[in-house]
Amino acid sequence: MRILLILVLLLLPNPVLSSGWVIKRVTDNNVDDKYPSLSKGEIVWERKERDEEGRIDWEIYRWSGFEEENISNDKGHWDREPVIHNGHIAWTKYVKETLNEHDIYYYKDGKQIRIERKYCDYSPSIYENWISWVGCRPGESGEPIEFIHLCKCDSPKPKPDSIDSITGESPALYGNSLAYIGKDYEVYYIDDLRSPDPKCLSKGVSQGMNKNPSIYENTVTWCGIDEDGDYEIYYWDGKDTHKITDNSIQDVAPSLYKGKIAWEREGEIWYWDGEKEEKVTEGMCPCLWGNSIAYHYYDGNDYEIGYAILVETPSDKESDKESDKESFITDVFNYPNPFSANKESTIIQYRLKEDCRSIVKIYDLLGNLVWRKDVEVGSVVNEVPWDGRNEKGEIVSFGGYICVIEAKGDRETRKILVK
Repeated sequence: MRILLILVLLLLPNPVLSSGWVIKRVTDNNVDDKYPSLSKGEIVWERKERDEEGRIDWEIYRWSGFEEENISNDKGHWDREPVIHNGHIAWTKYVKETLNEHDIYYYKDGKQIRIERKYCDYSPSIYENWISWVGCRPGESGEPIEFIHLCKCDSPKPKPDSIDSITGESPALYGNSLAYIGKDYEVYYIDDLRSPDPKCLSKGVSQGMNKNPSIYENTVTWCGIDEDGDYEIYYWDGKDTHKITDNSIQDVAPSLYKGKIAWEREGEIWYWDGEKEEKVTEGMCPCLWGNSIAYHYYDGNDYEIGYAILVETPSDKESDKESDKESFITDVFNYPNPFSANKESTIIQYRLKEDCRSIVKIYDLLGNLVWRKDVEVGSVVNEVPWDGRNEKGEIVSFGGYICVIEAKGDRETRKILVK
């Protein structure tokens, strides 16, 4: 949040900032869409539907901002547990007839690659084209043992390896680092997979039954039972472990990104910015990336995918300008606001003290120039339409944008929301 604040401050002259969550419905149908994974504005999830014969089927869908697509498209198997990182996707594929056989599949640029294994594989985690997952194979006495495996998908037939016979579940991968749940239900962290030396993060902190680890660089979050017997959120900052929540309700399924955490609290999505927590919306199973959260929620009929983005924009209040300085640009507003970029345009209207050249610029919340219009022959009252496209003619993503109008050395701003 501080990074966003600094960027907007650099962009605007002494702005007064406000923030809030913009909520978008990604799916709206009569089937169950659940367990989303998010990376750089792309969401993947599993959809429970029925095939031509009325049998239950699971497929993997992807949404990149506008339209969804079925990327597994395999009616002979159940495709579940999708994860995504920078366009690289992995999931678990089950043989529908037996459900006892399941493999990890890797997807990139329209191609599916099966990770060759002899055992039951599931619970994938992905970082670029590296995948970690759980492989269950028989032990010496025949009992199933869960080993954590690792594979780089850089060939048509990737070869996986177990990580020095480390047993556990729920791996969370980031670069050369890994967090996972050990067989004792404690949280472990490996700083460098090239020379694994697991470090226990949860022992003596939570009371056990830890689950749902999430990792970002050398930091880890998870949920575990506390002294009161309910699940709380814990966070290891690379040195010390902190208890983020402390209440008598269940806080589970945390997702971590640069010291920020989103999690599920009894059917609600909550967010911690490093200092304080706040409720975002109704939902479950959040996945955090940047200032956005993907999640699923129940709409009264079935489960759908939702998307929340934290918007920080200048407020409509006057900024701290010198009261004795008369503005050259006045009466700035746009309508409609918010507007649908793929269906309509918003009209940006402003008044100048005299006829002159003016410039209208649209920035995203990271300070990137999205669109520019030079009004060469200006007038006192100007109306400039923006259709919600960038300089390349591409429709922009929903969320908050900053409109900056410049003329005669003066500058005025306006927040615009794309829905």
